[in-house]
Amino acid sequence: MPRPKPQPDWIGQTIGNRYKIESLLGQGGMSSVYKASDPNLSRTVAIKVIHPHLSNDPQFLRRFEHEAAAVARLRHHNIIQVYDFNHEDNVYFMVMEYVSGSDLKDKLKALSSQSQKLPLEETIRIMTAVCEAVAYAHEQNMIHRDLKPANIMLNPKGQPILTDFGVAKMLDGMDQTVTGAIIGTAKYLSPEQAKGERPDERSDIYSLGVMLYEMVAGRPPFDADTTVAVLMKHVNEPIPDIRQIQSNIPEALIRVIEKALDKDKNKRYQSALQMAVALKTLNLDGAGYEENEAAKQTVASFRMQDHENERAKTDESIRRPITPPPVIPATAGSKSNSSLPILIGIGVLALLLLIGAGAFLAFSFGSSPDEEPETIAEATTETVEQTAEPVTQEEPVQEPEESNIAEVATEVEEPAANPELPSSQGMIQIPEGTYTVGVDTADRDHAASQEVSLDAFWLDQYEITNAQ
Repeated sequence: MPRPKPQPDWIGQTIGNRYKIESLLGQGGMSSVYKASDPNLSRTVAIKVIHPHLSNDPQFLRRFEHEAAAVARLRHHNIIQVYDFNHEDNVYFMVMEYVSGSDLKDKLKALSSQSQKLPLEETIRIMTAVCEAVAYAHEQNMIHRDLKPANIMLNPKGQPILTDFGVAKMLDGMDQTVTGAIIGTAKYLSPEQAKGERPDERSDIYSLGVMLYEMVAGRPPFDADTTVAVLMKHVNEPIPDIRQIQSNIPEALIRVIEKALDKDKNKRYQSALQMAVALKTLNLDGAGYEENEAAKQTVASFRMQDHENERAKTDESIRRPITPPPVIPATAGSKSNSSLPILIGIGVLALLLLIGAGAFLAFSFGSSPDEEPETIAEATTETVEQTAEPVTQEEPVQEPEESNIAEVATEVEEPAANPELPSSQGMIQIPEGTYTVGVDTADRDHAASQEVSLDAFWLDQYEITNAQ
């Protein structure tokens, strides 16, 4: 059945009440592509106008709207940008970024007519960028399914721009004879696509391998008079040895091509990113790419620019030090286990120091044997007895306090009949009871967990200093 004729000439007309058609860029079985101007934004655009026979197919239109919306979300400098898709009456169209220049198919054809090939450095540069773009699209769950040189535009700077994402899926299930979609595409289809199986990311990788083979050798690996014959070769025949066509190809590059073109998709590169890294790390003068640690690190760090901010946040969270678990406070009415031994130690040490200081001062003042040193002992004994049961008094009574002992010691010549205990202000009472000290897991700086029994006692709330 012959291919349907495209829509009547749109040149000079306005579509969508906005875009003015200027010239025809190309046409295929699904659409015609026009160069147009967008007066609202003062820019040149490309418009893909769907042929009438497809515009009358409700199934196709549903896929067209779904895929156009998905493709419009792609944001990559090597993927053509879709600005809009709409319809005017029964005319459906897609508005895209306009890329001046030619496609890769025309470039390879022009070189072949002069018995020339792309320099290896340029081939690797172009294919690395294309692999990056495909890897990005795969991350967005978009499989191209129709990768070929005709779908790669080269802008004036020589940068590749990948086009026609989603088109193959729009045509899925359509009569391929009517659409003409298989014609010209069979040379780049994977074996699983040739067998009618559902394609995945690795199918795109096979197509990338076919393009790389063609760019290096000057022709695709398989060709025949009919589409079916080409498809059968992809399924059944081994890839022709590229060395027989081009003898000076580095072995490292040959290994990349052969891996991408493996009949078994499980033995190909499992992602387009892996293939991009393999190309980017090629050593054309030496042994070439190896799956060593350096290459793995390159894979880990080689990501698309669109994800830089997200990775930076992730890295920052990874680098953030782990905070140790907080110490669980003790039950109400007691200090934490770790603080209790310190408070006890401070209290005992202060008590011993002040007792010693009092004795030293007493002897230093030269007390005669006629004086009654027992006064110190008596006063101390009395104080201890009162402190043993502080709760029996209406006002909490302190244990022997350094200020009390010091006062008795320095005023031994005229002891008070009934020495007055200081106020409990500035002191805290440690209740009697059994306390757990230490930690569950002992180490160099911490003792093992154990229980100690203590009587009630009073303790200064603040440390004693020389100034006091």
